[in-house]
Amino acid sequence: MTPVRIGPIALLAVMLTCLPARAERSLSQANWTLSEASQAAAETDLLEMLKPLLELARSDQDQRLLQELKRLAADDSLSLPARERVLFEFTVSLADLDRLAAGADVLGFLAAYQSRVLVPFEDNRRLGIPLYNVRAAAAGVLNEWRRQDGAIEAMTLQHGPGAFWLAAYLSSGPAQRSGYADSLDFMSEPSLQSLAAQAASRMASEPDLTPVVARIAVLLADIGLLQNLAVHGSGPGLAEAIRAGIAELDEPDRAALMSHAVLHAPAVNAAQAMAELAPGLLHRDETVKLLFDLLGNPDLGAASALALSRSPNPAVRAQLVELASKSRGMESRRAALAATLARDTTGEAGR
Repeated sequence: MTPVRIGPIALLAVMLTCLPARAERSLSQANWTLSEASQAAAETDLLEMLKPLLELARSDQDQRLLQELKRLAADDSLSLPARERVLFEFTVSLADLDRLAAGADVLGFLAAYQSRVLVPFEDNRRLGIPLYNVRAAAAGVLNEWRRQDGAIEAMTLQHGPGAFWLAAYLSSGPAQRSGYADSLDFMSEPSLQSLAAQAASRMASEPDLTPVVARIAVLLADIGLLQNLAVHGSGPGLAEAIRAGIAELDEPDRAALMSHAVLHAPAVNAAQAMAELAPGLLHRDETVKLLFDLLGNPDLGAASALALSRSPNPAVRAQLVELASKSRGMESRRAALAATLARDTTGEAGR
């Protein structure tokens, strides 16, 4: 039977999963002050110490590199903060190198390293946290390399059927998905349009496709895709997508996007769209009218009140005060809330 070979990225993932988290989770006492540790770490020439380590990484000399890292970790001629600073900065620098620049043994050593320079935790000065968390840096390198793998895989699929690309994206982990999203920046416009059409048609049943549609919508500055996104998208990336899309749309399209979201999107999506879009549209009479009309809406009234409270227009604030004085139930209460928020904002700005 042919033995199964595990690549360094997969092996590091296994190591990080299997290693006991006790060392990082333990509530050890601080053994250095931040200023003393930083001063001790600065006593060595960081660049001079990193240079030979990076040369070994670039020349694929894993065993020599591992020996040098172990020697450094045990070098009593250097202060402990200085040693851990070099180990940490070297580990971080691996993310900028080829994803195979360090082998499994090197990555395993860094992933298992228990940081010993502990500085006071801000919320509890008696507890210590690593100043140079080498193990966390190794996890960050793994994440970045997974992202690079995702981008490379996506590029190999970009000329094939869009369904293959989407299936591979959905079967990937978070880091690889980020790489897939990065690859969209290098895809041709026709390919983007084709992929977006397929992703948008599946977004309601496959919410994980929301970031794909969002990235393409921003790249193409496509108002139709953004409207589709507002109606069918979901997840934490939705607000970010709307925010990014704002920069690519002219004012009439931004107003159209908000109106479309209010009329057709689920309440949570419409409220997000209002929060992102309304502040930049408050000088438009039709936007102000729409927001006033929504004050009595059970789902969007609070979002509307918050948006109106940000208007610098004295006439809008006067209308809020007048509406608040009338007994119209929810509409009046929301107007009162907006008027109060507007006064508080004005007061803070004047201090």
